[in-house]
Amino acid sequence: MPRMRLLIINPLATGLYDEDTAVVARLAVGADTEIEVRHLADGVPHTAYLPSQELFFNQLLSLVKRGEQEGFDGIVIACASDPGLSDAKTLVSIPVTAPFEAAAYTAPAFGRMAVLYPGIESGEGENLPGNGNFARELARRYGVLDRFACALPITVRHPTNEETETLFANDPQALRTLIRGRMREALATSGAAQLKRAYEEYEADVAFFSCTFWGGMLSAVAPHTPLRLLDPIGTATAYAQGLVAGRQLIADRSIE
Repeated sequence: MPRMRLLIINPLATGLYDEDTAVVARLAVGADTEIEVRHLADGVPHTAYLPSQELFFNQLLSLVKRGEQEGFDGIVIACASDPGLSDAKTLVSIPVTAPFEAAAYTAPAFGRMAVLYPGIESGEGENLPGNGNFARELARRYGVLDRFACALPITVRHPTNEETETLFANDPQALRTLIRGRMREALATSGAAQLKRAYEEYEADVAFFSCTFWGGMLSAVAPHTPLRLLDPIGTATAYAQGLVAGRQLIADRSIE
């Protein structure tokens, strides 16, 4: 039996990205940590990117609660704007985290953090950040605003509503391929330019990529920047493992 079980929740109404998430997460933890990735149930709209929070909030919290009931030791909400995280923490007794929180508490060990987020217009049923204010607000919430360097958009091409609807209905894997391809393309072009700005203009030491769709892709740009890069999935999973390990250590010592 594994020493630790972590549940990762993709707050989407599709399992298209579950295996991609699991592959990155497993590379971030020890061999004795079990990773399971789940997505939300029916009732959440099929969108190319994250749905508006009010459209999945209840389903997300229900899955968090179910995770504790099923014996998971920790939970990661796999969205870099940390939706529902504050409420989830009050709902269960096990550690719950999300990518931005994990990055906010990891980055200061290396210096000032730049946040690179998708500069993309929302599609139907989505409410994606229109600017970097969400990052500043989260940095303030987590008490690390003094270690915050900048928030810079990476230009990403969004599939049309018609493309999204057609591919979800007829060829979901083609939609996954399209979106991941555009995220890679954006990373290599706009992303590389914004990394340069973060280092030269804002004197950042660390860059956090604030979208889980970039999980596992950072090796393409890592050799071309002096900044340390924080993978959204890997950072959150490793941080969750550390939270659970600390909790278990405290529990073991209390038994003595």
